[in-house]
Amino acid sequence: MINSKDELKDCLDKDAVSYRRVVFQSFSFKSFFHVLRARYLTTPISDQYIIWKFIKTLRKVEYYSNNRSVYTAPLLMYYVRKYLKLGRITGFQIPINTIDKGLTIWHYGTIIINQDSTIGKNCTLRPDIVIGHKDGESESPIIGDYVEINSGARIIGGIHVGDDVIIAPNAVVTRDIPSHSIVAGIPAKIIKTRTKREENWKSLI
Repeated sequence: MINSKDELKDCLDKDAVSYRRVVFQSFSFKSFFHVLRARYLTTPISDQYIIWKFIKTLRKVEYYSNNRSVYTAPLLMYYVRKYLKLGRITGFQIPINTIDKGLTIWHYGTIIINQDSTIGKNCTLRPDIVIGHKDGESESPIIGDYVEINSGARIIGGIHVGDDVIIAPNAVVTRDIPSHSIVAGIPAKIIKTRTKREENWKSLI
């Protein structure tokens, strides 16, 4: 959870890693024109820029929701309205305080996450994902760090997905998945176990 301005800044810095071409890191005329080109002269136009705006707004809603006061109420209302608008544009239904820092989303498309779910840091999401509870159950998935969830995946029920897991397209995950695994199928099964690669992890921290 984002409870301070320092935590907000750190979270946004980690989230921005995959969006550097559309985010001003340090101003110069070269970077200015480079960012403008990436934002407005791409196909589809400004795809990653709008996604970055959604993520940035999501983090600010988290910060102001976790630090409510009479003084921050107008800012919270402003960012909630913007967050809902961008969610409708992108198709993202991502509740606040569910995903840790380092979030990457590739492309517009439906992403539905139950508010009781928990997703760790440096997660990658692709379109047409559903993460939630089973009918008649209240528990939702707990997903670890460095998890890549590909298009069409469904992660359902009070299950645990370990760290460094790849969930293949259209997989339906209904049981616990150990760390360092690649899973696929309906229901999802482990098709490969990977070796932990510390050097790659450290480059993302």
